[in-house]
Amino acid sequence: MARRPTGPIVLSAKTAKALELAVPGEKAAAAIDHGGTSPRLGFFDASGRPVLRTRKGEVLAQGVRLEMSSHDRMPAGCSDPRDLPAWTARYLAEVLGPLLERWGVRRLGYSIAGPVSRDGVAVNTPQIWGPTVNNVPYRTMLEKALGLPGGVVLGNDMWAAANDIIARGAKQKPPLEVANFVVITVSSGIGSKVVIDGEVQLGVEGLAGEIGHLPILYPDEIIPGRRCGCGGRYCLEAGSSGNANAYRAKTAVDRLLPLAAASPSSALIREIAGISLGPGEDLDLRARRVNTAVVKAALENDPLASSIVDQTTRPIARAVASLESQLNIRSFYFVGGFALALGERFLTVLRQHLLRVGIIGRSVETILQMGRLYNVRAQDWGLRGAALAAQRKTNGGKG
Repeated sequence: MARRPTGPIVLSAKTAKALELAVPGEKAAAAIDHGGTSPRLGFFDASGRPVLRTRKGEVLAQGVRLEMSSHDRMPAGCSDPRDLPAWTARYLAEVLGPLLERWGVRRLGYSIAGPVSRDGVAVNTPQIWGPTVNNVPYRTMLEKALGLPGGVVLGNDMWAAANDIIARGAKQKPPLEVANFVVITVSSGIGSKVVIDGEVQLGVEGLAGEIGHLPILYPDEIIPGRRCGCGGRYCLEAGSSGNANAYRAKTAVDRLLPLAAASPSSALIREIAGISLGPGEDLDLRARRVNTAVVKAALENDPLASSIVDQTTRPIARAVASLESQLNIRSFYFVGGFALALGERFLTVLRQHLLRVGIIGRSVETILQMGRLYNVRAQDWGLRGAALAAQRKTNGGKG
């Protein structure tokens, strides 16, 4: 049995020498998951099994880290974020190119944080290259830099998740519907993709099926002082993401703190009161600490935590009902740290709100079964889904 890796590996000329593939190169696809933090590289076979390993037999299911710079970590030689896409392509040519050539791998799936058009243009990637870098023909740049003409497929994280479900969802127990579905992530933000007849819908600029920016919040659901990353006050993401839940909890605790001693939620109030959500490099970590406390308390039926989760989930139900009514799609799958941490509790609350909203043509019994968690092992769908999209394209699919 292959050993599990003991720690993260950062790809460099030195560490690359200790890596190998478990299958011949022509049957493997490389994959990059390029989010705002900790970009990763992996290799997968046609069935989605990870095939990158160390020479000691450690299978690197979650890949190896890539040291790719971003607008807030500008590399030497870049005086402007507009230079970053070209810098990234050159960097990958240096560290990834030799591996592709050595192993004979001719396909790369690439998941990047931001909308991507059907022709491989990165429309906007504010977390990576900053808000002023738009409409980068990144797929063409990568194919040229890596010597892979026609061998690169590019999309965002939810595109990768959708491709992972298309390829592997039927193997879930019970099996998932993989031809027509919506996948939604509820994590620090909210993202989604719609799949119709087995094809991920992208639209003109890669924004099709994205519900995070639906202006769907009611006035009483707006969190004081909070806006969506796009600047909107009424966007779903502004009120129903994991980050929104943390700020909603913090706002409630600040209001209730003088009454904490008499509250049945006193322990939760005291715990969150000691966590600041002010600006700082570790803000994401602090928001996760708040959410960890809220989720734990909600699963123990704490009244304050349950109320916060209820308020966060209510707008998602309206968004789901809107999509179902417009697209007549019956299958909704949820990923993302916040939704998965709540588990079946998230689905229960969602379904309760769906019953209140109502969906044309759906019975009470059907609504009470709506939604599934796509709780795959290690949540590695970003890397694997990108690789499987590259495999589909090579085998005649749409990728």
